[in-house]
Amino acid sequence: MLRLDRQKTKQQLLQNAISLAVGLSSLIHLHNLKSLSSICKFWDSFLIPIILIGEIMKLFLSNYYSFSEMQKNQTNLNKKKQGFLAADKMLAIFIQCAMVVLYGFSCILLGAPVLQDYEKTCILSIILTLLTVSPLVFLLGAGGALQVWFCEKVENIVKAEEVYISLYKYHAIGAILGAWLGSVVVPLDWDSDWQEYPIPNVIGALCGSGVATLISTTCVLYKIWSAFLSY
Repeated sequence: MLRLDRQKTKQQLLQNAISLAVGLSSLIHLHNLKSLSSICKFWDSFLIPIILIGEIMKLFLSNYYSFSEMQKNQTNLNKKKQGFLAADKMLAIFIQCAMVVLYGFSCILLGAPVLQDYEKTCILSIILTLLTVSPLVFLLGAGGALQVWFCEKVENIVKAEEVYISLYKYHAIGAILGAWLGSVVVPLDWDSDWQEYPIPNVIGALCGSGVATLISTTCVLYKIWSAFLSY
């Protein structure tokens, strides 16, 4: 008989539901814009706040599930509190700012204008950072995020955080692949407004993250169905 971890499954479904809601809200917002070029302006687009709010909601969800686990292990809880000191917070801010610069530099290497359209490149870099870097930094701090990226094993994490990290990897890879695939249509001579840089990259990142969410949700539903059939 296949045993199903109900708490883990519930967290996966809720977290994926938030991700899908963020993606749907973003697409609705894009649809209601008078011009897609507004995506590239800080004060005309709400994409960044929508994505940020979604990541904060997923963070609260993970903390809700992990709090009871950390209470059972007081040592783990104390180490978790020590991990968010002032130095770690400064490093977390630095990592995110550095990733914005790195994404921007990568866009320039891949063909984005160097001196023109810097606001567009900055917005694309911020969105990619929010989708791929910020979730892990928000959850584990700078030290924990670096362990996930560069080490095989992360110390002092609970089951709820492991679930968050596993789903985060899906979304991050999907966002990066989606943004990269979106750049394919930029040089094509179609004379379409949505083809202007970085609109296809932003939409590609959102769609890539959404597709990754659907894949992970399908995997969870398949496990639920398999467990149901095994009874």
